Amino acid sequence: MKRKLLKTTVLSVGLLFITFSITQAQDESEEKLTRPGRCDVSEVDNYVNKCFDAYEESQKITEAVNFFKVEGEGDSKVILNPKGEHISKPDALLQLGELLVRAKKQNDNIQSIQDLQKPATESIKKAPIQKKPQATKNLNKGNETLTELMKETKKQIELIDKQISEIKELDD
Repeated sequence: MKRKLLKTTVLSVGLLFITFSITQAQDESEEKLTRPGRCDVSEVDNYVNKCFDAYEESQKITEAVNFFKVEGEGDSKVILNPKGEHISKPDALLQLGELLVRAKKQNDNIQSIQDLQKPATESIKKAPIQKKPQATKNLNKGNETLTELMKETKKQIELIDKQISEIKELDD
């Protein structure tokens, strides 16, 4: 009887630990990416800095895109800012147009960042042994950031295009 109780307890604790680990991993993946410190391998530092500069710009674009909301039904649809104040159709289209230019520029910037990825990876092979672990860690962080940046930029362009279309359809 004690043995059966012990097995059940161990199994329950194991399942609890696994559930906690999965939840913790999901929470960590949803956190904002943070820029690592320098690793003193110039190609890696340059690549990682460009990734995070673009990621920070992407965060600003996302914040600005979420600025616009169209509410109401039929003829009573209005464009609102985050404070719930009305914004005119021409002003909204102008601001969204500027955001679309920024997002597309960001999309072009991704290609130039990807071009830095291979030299950064190659530079780790030539780096002094004591710098390799930090350089590898930073490179991986840059790669993770670049992947997130590509996904976010694609979503931004789609959302901005959708918002522009929705606002254009509104009656003046």
